[in-house]
Amino acid sequence: MEASGICAEGGLEVDRHRYTESVLAEDSELGRIRRSAEERGMPQISVPPELGRLLEILVRGFGARRVLEIGALAGYSGLCLARGLGDEGEIISLELNSAYRPPGTAEHRACRTRREGPT
Repeated sequence: MEASGICAEGGLEVDRHRYTESVLAEDSELGRIRRSAEERGMPQISVPPELGRLLEILVRGFGARRVLEIGALAGYSGLCLARGLGDEGEIISLELNSAYRPPGTAEHRACRTRREGPT
């Protein structure tokens, strides 16, 4: 991050907007899921990247080991939830609309659950 000055406390002042964007930015895996949903004509109702990151942080902060997601759609929020769970966690994602299920399931299994970039 590029500093824009010196704070009164002697630390570097960082552009908060740019810092926030860098921490909450959509990574390549999530971007791929969003693009796939668009290409398949799915409703564009996935959580925005910053709320996806919040889901990840909340699941991790609560120390959850299991999550039930109702309404999986393309799997965007499911991946965010899974990242918060970590390697030992379990997520069950349900999707009623069978038109969304098969490709989403395959994509979900192919995704890494580790986030790229700052954590």
